[in-house]
Order: sequence, then structure tokens, then C-alpha cells
Amino acid sequence: ISDLISNISQTVTMLNNYICDTDWQLLKTAYTQLEDTDSWNSKWDFTTDHHDAARLPGVSVSKGRVVVLDLTYNNLSGTFPYALLDLPALETLYASYNQRTGNLGEGLQTYVGQHPDAGKSVKHLDVSVNQLEGNIGLVASLLPSLTSLSASANHFSEVSPMISSGIFVELGGQTFDSEMNLTLKDATAASLAN
Repeated sequence: ISDLISNISQTVTMLNNYICDTDWQLLKTAYTQLEDTDSWNSKWDFTTDHHDAARLPGVSVSKGRVVVLDLTYNNLSGTFPYALLDLPALETLYASYNQRTGNLGEGLQTYVGQHPDAGKSVKHLDVSVNQLEGNIGLVASLLPSLTSLSASANHFSEVSPMISSGIFVELGGQTFDSEMNLTLKDATAASLAN
């Protein structure tokens, strides 16, 4: 009986960690496009084709679909991994405390122009404590389901269009090369500057 219970427990764990083939291939493709994955603190392992979330630290699934990616403190460098936004059920992306660079607004606009469904399910985005720049308002406008946006401690210089008052926003600790254009007529923000 103990062997049967153990087998059932293992089967349940496997089912809870199973990533559907579509999402597995999207993750694998995105991973191959990312820069310097050898330096990641928590590396993803695609050496077998078992579709097991346990092989991909920071990946959480529900009913076979990837719903959360937590890449916090993972020593990620280079530009933002836009291809991860192709995951159709992705609701939460944590990419804070890394060394991401580049113009996030322009990059996302270009990517969404080529992949119109990218990021449509994302509700929570945390890119704080990186080296990202550009227009954070544009980022918010391109993610239609967004309810919280943490982008503190970056180099953002513009918020246009104004971020919806329905989105919780953290923008404190920006390093500005120029003056930020910001009008707070209908928006609320948790922390705009420290």
C-alpha cells in the first residue's frame, strides 16, 4: 500500500508540474534567444523533453499552462526577454534585481507589433532594479490586462500615455538623465520618487 500511495503521490506531482507542449516549446525557444544563460543563478534544464516545471526554476503552472515566471535575482543580462510574453496564460512576470538594459517601451512596442497576442494575459509585471529606460507609460498601454507595475530603480524618462488609475504603480528611485514628463490628473501612484 505504501508503494501505491508513493506512486500516486509522484503521479500527482508530475501532473501538477506538467507543462503543455506549446508552452514548453515557447519557453525553450525564448531561452535559446536569451543572452548569457550560463551565468543564470537558477538555470533552466531542457536536456530532457519531460515538460516538467521542476526542471525550470521560477516557472509555475496551472493546468499545464505557464502562469508565473519568477526570474528575480537570477543574474539576467541584456535586453528584456519579450519572447516570454508569448506564453498565452502568463499572468505574472517577475524580472527584478537583474541587469536588464534597453528601451523597454520601444522594444515592447516593436515586439507586440510583430506578435499581437504577446502579453495580453499579463496582470503583474515587476522589472524593478534593472537598467531599463524609455517610456514606462507605453509599456503599461501595451499590456491590456495589467493591474500592477513595479518599475522602481531604473532609468525611465517618460510616462506617456498616462498610466491608468486602475493600475498599481511603483516608479520610485529612478535615475534620470533628463526631466520626466508626468501629469497626475486621473492616475494614482504608490511611489513616484524617493
